[in-house]
Amino acid sequence: MSIANRPLTVVMTADCCNGPFAEHASRPRWQAIFEQAAVLQRMIHWVTRERGHATWFVRADNQIGATLGDPLACFQEWLPLLLAWHQAGEAIGFHPHCYRLQDGKWAPSTDEVGNAAMLLSTGHRLTELPIPITVARIGEAHMTDLLSMALRELGLRADCTALPGRVRTDPPRHDWSRCPRVPYRPAEDDYQAAQPPVDGAMWEIPFSMLPIQGPTEDAPRERYLNLGFRPEYLQPALEAWLPEQDLIVTLMHPVETLEVEEDVAAQFPLLAFEAEAVSSNLLYLQEYCSMTNRLIEFVTVPELVNRLSL
Repeated sequence: MSIANRPLTVVMTADCCNGPFAEHASRPRWQAIFEQAAVLQRMIHWVTRERGHATWFVRADNQIGATLGDPLACFQEWLPLLLAWHQAGEAIGFHPHCYRLQDGKWAPSTDEVGNAAMLLSTGHRLTELPIPITVARIGEAHMTDLLSMALRELGLRADCTALPGRVRTDPPRHDWSRCPRVPYRPAEDDYQAAQPPVDGAMWEIPFSMLPIQGPTEDAPRERYLNLGFRPEYLQPALEAWLPEQDLIVTLMHPVETLEVEEDVAAQFPLLAFEAEAVSSNLLYLQEYCSMTNRLIEFVTVPELVNRLSL
């Protein structure tokens, strides 16, 4: 099949959390994050002529409970916004992080039994919400067989944590070195292995990974497709990579599109720290498809799962 006859399916996801920055317990900080998320949601609708809907992963875990008063505080306090998004066709997901309070500071938890118990206790409460929560992403790509089992026990239709090819040995550890680069159903005893089709089994939806060269680097390195990256570095990488792709799964952090001090920006040279980068990168994807006569389709994670499950 020629490239002109192959549609490009785009899954946009966003993490409503504090991204790579130090955790903040103040409600004004979280208010700024959700206000910026609302800006991005409106921008996406405008840029895509209302065809594009995203999946918004909302932070919920024991750390949120300790700092904001309830593990579901982000869902509860910004519920009107989340309800409006859901009614507009957006999808809402569960975004736990596995941390524990140690010597007065929050640090990654290595107690996997405790982590799984926290996921289950928080996840079971999602049924209290007037919004269906059927997909999850664990923060910082952390995953173990026990955590994967906990997500399945919650009855979730999909997890979106996988970073194909990526390994991290420091907590929070992850090993995605063997996982497929396309959606798959993880085996019960190996979250990186695909099992044969089973009705109702949870899907793993991996991030799209592509080689991108940052402004301070001598060569490209493989990174996830972050729509908040500076367009002058992301778009040339996309140009070389997109012709072989039929499905791309993108990420953005609203917090990474807020203005920051120069010293902070210098620590993350690939991030644009402005919402306009997201619109520029989305326009590029659409222009690419127009120039190559490809149809572009935007779907949420639950919509993708519906297609995969047919």
